[in-house]
Amino acid sequence: MKFHLIITALLVLFTACRMSNSSDGIGTDIISNPMGPEGATEKGIAIIEFDEAEIDLGTISQGEKHDLSFAFKNTGDVPLYINAVNASCGCTVPKGWHEEAIEPGAKGKIDVSFDSSQKRGETQSEITLVANTLPSSTIVLIKANVIAPE
Repeated sequence: MKFHLIITALLVLFTACRMSNSSDGIGTDIISNPMGPEGATEKGIAIIEFDEAEIDLGTISQGEKHDLSFAFKNTGDVPLYINAVNASCGCTVPKGWHEEAIEPGAKGKIDVSFDSSQKRGETQSEITLVANTLPSSTIVLIKANVIAPE
């Protein structure tokens, strides 16, 4: 029993020491950027530039649904890879985005659906994109003033 405990302790110690060794060539870009180091190398960087990073729907009635698109361009030097698109609440659902590489200079879009059924008053929904950019997360917004029926 003690033998197994000693072996386990040595394995944990050995693993912890290896994880803290940064001479293995793995940079922190890979940790914060799951697609790999393509976004931040000596060759260049992928840059996502939105036509509008915030869409304000103005005053809308509770229950209205809106299909929206956030258009963007890769203004960087390397292909852009979008790994994930997440919304801050259930009222906003990402519907589609480019899962293939977006070459430098090329355009793309993120499609989302916004449902104001459960909203009231000034509201804001964040959509977070995770890509091979620095920083690896980019946030775009949907804003609205939702008027509830009396």
